[in-house]
Amino acid sequence: MASLTNKLAELARGPKGRELAEKAKEYANKPENRRKIDQLRAKLAKKG
Repeated sequence: MASLTNKLAELARGPKGRELAEKAKEYANKPENRRKIDQLRAKLAKKG
């Protein structure tokens, strides 16, 4: 049985993984989404 890490690596190398990565980059580049990401990052940093 493949580990979760191996499965994620396989996905990332394939065409679907590249498509998802591109969509994530587009999402992250929008200013309103960047604020949400930064707020979540700050919230998680406080817990850690």
